[in-house]
Amino acid sequence: MKILKVCVCSDSHGNAAGMTKMLEYEAPDVFIFLGDGLRDLKALKLPSNCRRYAVRGNCDFGADEPEMRLLNLENIRILMVHGHRYAVKSSLLRLSLLAQEHRADVTLYGHTHRQDAQWIDDRLLLCPGSVGSSHGSYAVLSVDHGRFDFVLKGRGALQP
Repeated sequence: MKILKVCVCSDSHGNAAGMTKMLEYEAPDVFIFLGDGLRDLKALKLPSNCRRYAVRGNCDFGADEPEMRLLNLENIRILMVHGHRYAVKSSLLRLSLLAQEHRADVTLYGHTHRQDAQWIDDRLLLCPGSVGSSHGSYAVLSVDHGRFDFVLKGRGALQP
């Protein structure tokens, strides 16, 4: 079975172009959006057979997506939140407790607009940054039968 390529982004804030470039460049198997720009998803053309998962952020007024989602991809438990409810701009303590409560191997969050990856109690907490900013940051997870790896892509990754 092939390794799943998972693109993770957040905080497009009206800039669907960054997500479009990311999807064209990466051609993922799974696309994860962590909120603040759910309206931008309507403009996206996902690669064929690409699964899409999203959560809503604090700027996604009236959106139908949940605020939290738990996925199981190739035996990896992935918790998705935007982060605003867990005070991620000041500390990852509340988020790490949530990850522990849900037995998540990987917890994905947005809201800060800054890329970050930290291991806390053998759990990865990862923020892809902001795909809508001028540098267009995002993350790519490689998931394979209970194992995973990640790469943070930043400045210049989406430049022509």
